[in-house]
Amino acid sequence: MGPMLRLSLILLAALAVPFSPHLALADQPVLAGAGGVAGWTTFLQSFGILFREGLEALLLCTALAAATAKAGSERGSRAVWRGAGLAIVASLITAWLVDSVLDLAPAGREAIEGLTMLLAAAVLFYVSYWLLSKLEVQRWMAYLRRKVGRAENLWAIGAVAFLAVFREGVETVLFYEALAGIGQPVPIWGGFVAGALVLALVGVAVFRFGLRLPIRPLFGVTGALLYLMAMIFVGQGVHELQEAGWLSETGLAGAPRVPALGVYATVETLVAQAVLLTLAIAAGLVLYGRARRDRASDPGDARRGAAVEAR
Repeated sequence: MGPMLRLSLILLAALAVPFSPHLALADQPVLAGAGGVAGWTTFLQSFGILFREGLEALLLCTALAAATAKAGSERGSRAVWRGAGLAIVASLITAWLVDSVLDLAPAGREAIEGLTMLLAAAVLFYVSYWLLSKLEVQRWMAYLRRKVGRAENLWAIGAVAFLAVFREGVETVLFYEALAGIGQPVPIWGGFVAGALVLALVGVAVFRFGLRLPIRPLFGVTGALLYLMAMIFVGQGVHELQEAGWLSETGLAGAPRVPALGVYATVETLVAQAVLLTLAIAAGLVLYGRARRDRASDPGDARRGAAVEAR
């Protein structure tokens, strides 16, 4: 399988987003009256979702294919890309199912969107913690070795690739469904297309020119962006549940209201975001302590380059 076909598989898996009426340009206002700042915020969120999910799928499948190639197993490499291809189909089916469930209860739309946003926030928080926990190169390499080491036959290799890409596809579907609740289709699609183009360029650079990806800065920036998106989704999710009448709404006079950032002048939304911020600080302290212990146990690692050759 050629490099460009492999890249196309990864891109299609990452792009397994429901092409649904929730994102149809004709069905919704361009910026929903939120102004340019809201548009750019949504654009960056959309770009970050696609780039992050696609990048991880690209790294994992490339590492699996490289490991099987080094072992002299051409069939193993084909199994990796077959697994990725099946994950595309499964992700698209998942997108259709999610879309169908949302269409079954139009009357409770606000509540469903609110719950989707809160679920997306929880997954974003976990994924961002996972990303930041892999900032140290030896942790990322150990993770990849575990993935490859468990794949002892062709079925296992294909299954690892399938699960890796399918997880990214499901997360992508979930995040874009939550983002679609904001009601800004043009910035969403703009970020979507920009993310796909940048991901394609990265894939070409990796496959054609052997680009060494700087894992530490990439994971650091995208991890921080996902933390921010989790904060936004929590505020917007609680607000949607208030609109649906599921939660009470206690106003705060003089409190800021920035819907584009998920900030609303109510006790409930601000308390939810404060809880998430506290968890993020606690997670940061845990990761900082772990990094210090790792450096103390392996001083030479601090002098190693923070780049991984993804081939």
